[in-house]
Amino acid sequence: MADTPSSQTTKARKPRSRNFSETEKAVIIENYALYKELLRSKHVSGHKHKVTNQMKDEAWRRITDSVNAVGRAMRTVDEVKGNKIINTCIPSSNNDSLAK
Repeated sequence: MADTPSSQTTKARKPRSRNFSETEKAVIIENYALYKELLRSKHVSGHKHKVTNQMKDEAWRRITDSVNAVGRAMRTVDEVKGNKIINTCIPSSNNDSLAK
């Protein structure tokens, strides 16, 4: 048996990205509010067409572009989309009725 350090793995770990700044969080909240109806629904009320994944992807890309315009780190769509700020600071559709 060959002795190998336990810290070495066969996969290289992805370097951790910076934490989201307060400015980036504010931009996410502000822009998410603009696209909230599109991102949460299967059909946008008042429109004849169903919401497609392509439309949602475009909304996330625009949100990401806005975050990258103010941030220090270049964020990916997946980083912005998976940010906890969306889950913690923006009420879910189930809680919307309680906020009124």
